[in-house]
Amino acid sequence: MKKIVVILAAVLSASIALVQAADKSNPAANTQSQSAEKKPALTPEERFQRRQRMIMKRTGGYIDRRMPGSGKFVFVNAQTVVPLAAYEAQVPIISDVFAVEITNCVHSADVNFANAEAVLKELGGNAGLFVVNQPDAPALYIAPEKGWAFVNVAALSADKPSDEVLARRVRREVWRGFAMAAGSTDTEWDHCLLGPITSLKSLDNIESEAVSPEPTTKIAKHLTKLGILPFKRITYKQACMEGWAPAPQNEFQQAIWDKVHAVPAKPMKIEFDPKTGK
Repeated sequence: MKKIVVILAAVLSASIALVQAADKSNPAANTQSQSAEKKPALTPEERFQRRQRMIMKRTGGYIDRRMPGSGKFVFVNAQTVVPLAAYEAQVPIISDVFAVEITNCVHSADVNFANAEAVLKELGGNAGLFVVNQPDAPALYIAPEKGWAFVNVAALSADKPSDEVLARRVRREVWRGFAMAAGSTDTEWDHCLLGPITSLKSLDNIESEAVSPEPTTKIAKHLTKLGILPFKRITYKQACMEGWAPAPQNEFQQAIWDKVHAVPAKPMKIEFDPKTGK
C-alpha cells in the first residue's frame, strides 16, 4: 500500500513540474491571461458610448422631419442686459424635448404687450416668448390666449444680482415662460420650475433649470392645438428607404446610404409581354 502511495505522489509531482515548465516555456500565454484578468470594467459613460456607436452603425442615428403645414415657436431676444449666449442653449433643449421647431432670434425694435402679436406674425411664429428689459413690469407675464409670454430682465435684476445669478434666473424663466405659454400652469412637484415661485429667492432655490416630466404631456398636446406639430422622428436608415434622407454626415450614415442606394447585383428584369400589353 505504501508503495502505491509513493508512486501516486511521484506521478502528481511530475505532472505539476510539467505544467510549470510548459507555463514558463509559453510566456505569451501567461501575459494574455494576466492581461485578460486585469482588463478594467467599462464605466457607465463608456458603456453608453459603445451602445451609441452600435445604434449608429445599425441605424445611422435618428433624424427629424418637419411635418407639412407645421408652425413654430419663436424665442425673441429684445434686450441687451443679458447676452443671448447666456440662455440660448435652452432653445435646442426644449426643441429636442418636444420634437418641435423652435427658432431663436434677436429683435432690435421695442417689443411690448401692445405689439407682441404683430412681431410674432412678422417672424412667422404661431407662439413665442420675448426676453425684454421693461422697468415696472413683472418678471414673467403670460398671455396664453395670445400664445406668448414675456420674461422681464429688469424685474429679475431688481436686487442687483451677479451676472451669473441673473443669467441663471433668465434661463429658468425662459423655461417657465415657454411652458406656460404652451398650455401648462402648475405641477404637483414642488421642486419643478412650474411649482410655486413667489419671489426671486424662491426662483433661485429651485435646483432644476427645466420642467419636470409631469407637465410635458399637457404642453405637447397644447403645442399641437397652436399648430406646432411634432417632427417625424425616425432612423436615418428608414429615411433612406423612404427616399427623403439628407446627405450623410458621418461614416455610419455614409455606409447606410451606399447600401440602400447600391445597384442590386442581380437586378429584376421586366420584359414586355405583347399578349397582355404589359
